[in-house]
Amino acid sequence: MHDRLKDDAALPLWPGCKKASKLSAVLTLYNLKVGHQVSDVFFTEMLTAVSELLPDDNVLPRRTYEAKQMLKSIGLVHERIHACPNNCILYRKEYATFDECPKCGLKRYKTNNSPSKVMWYFPVLPGLRRLYASVEDAKNLTWHHDGRTKDGMLRHPADSPQWKTFDDTYKDFENEPRNLRLALSTDGMNPHRLQSSSHSTWPVILMIYNLAPWLCMKRKYMMMSILISGPIQPGNDIDVYLAPLVEDLKLLCEEGIEVYDAHKKTSLG
Repeated sequence: MHDRLKDDAALPLWPGCKKASKLSAVLTLYNLKVGHQVSDVFFTEMLTAVSELLPDDNVLPRRTYEAKQMLKSIGLVHERIHACPNNCILYRKEYATFDECPKCGLKRYKTNNSPSKVMWYFPVLPGLRRLYASVEDAKNLTWHHDGRTKDGMLRHPADSPQWKTFDDTYKDFENEPRNLRLALSTDGMNPHRLQSSSHSTWPVILMIYNLAPWLCMKRKYMMMSILISGPIQPGNDIDVYLAPLVEDLKLLCEEGIEVYDAHKKTSLG
């Protein structure tokens, strides 16, 4: 995958093109797709139209599927996990091969063989590795230690008593300012924009408190880790859906992962 990514980054959009590579063109257009929330069908039509306006020997993909296959090489992957409609279990690990919920007995699939309920998990570890691989982002991740004003005023979570108590308790963690301080947030939303609809989809967002206040709440640094499909909210059973994320966070906390710090040009982990 990495070799393919390098090839696409080096390949001109058409022979002799100096301004864009195949990869940069797809990224630019895909950012527009996401930013304006256009459908895959529309994006395919847009790719086709743009390609026809370019020289005949251009290498721009003409279908959304082809563009997504390219972006998979960057690590923008997700796991589609079936769930019990009553929020009892996720069909993974010991339940991966089950066709009905062992707790409530509901079927895993509808009559048309589509899953009764689905959640999407967006692994956080690849995203965190990409942050450290950026010189600017890797530098920003130590702002809580190197950049903030330490005058006793409360401007950032790092100024709070809870942060200081944690540092006093876990000295080894405190001694490495590049270690991550994460916050978790979730709430229901109605993606259909209909006030009369009771549909509730739940995104689970990770925020990075290492960053300065003007950065940590920017969309660029807010990582959607889980999307729980509706129409009914998970309520007190949301812990069932958090399991894949908790496993990754426990791995980070207990064992750590190795990343390359592009700012300090050293490995961490």
